[in-house]
Amino acid sequence: MENTLITIPSVAAFHVLNDQEVTLGSGDLNIHPATLAETDLTLTVGAAGFKLQKDTMFSTVAGDPRSYVFSPRIEGVTGGCVARTSPPSRFLKYIRTALHNNRYVKVVLPEAVMDDKSRLADLQERFEEVLVRHGLLQPANE
Repeated sequence: MENTLITIPSVAAFHVLNDQEVTLGSGDLNIHPATLAETDLTLTVGAAGFKLQKDTMFSTVAGDPRSYVFSPRIEGVTGGCVARTSPPSRFLKYIRTALHNNRYVKVVLPEAVMDDKSRLADLQERFEEVLVRHGLLQPANE
């Protein structure tokens, strides 16, 4: 797609429900502007696709710098999310939902993003910049 904001190869997306994970898709992660007015972006991983509304919150996973979690809206219902460390107050309601429902989507980037000088590490940084720019991820506290 010509308007793709970011593409990262070799990514996997999982549906997490309690302590179980089911693979939703694997392959290239792509984020591009949505074609529908009620959504901001579209994220795809392989054959799996998600509409990201402006209130879709992404979080990083403590102890796993390659993983990101979010709760897409499915038929108008948010599936929950996991907590960030020291979250801003606007995330608190999503954290409560996460603790209660414990279901979300986890996106895992390839292991090579751990090499600070790799092209994939640069792509991870750009991925986070896209999410921050669209208000879907809070910037890291430096």
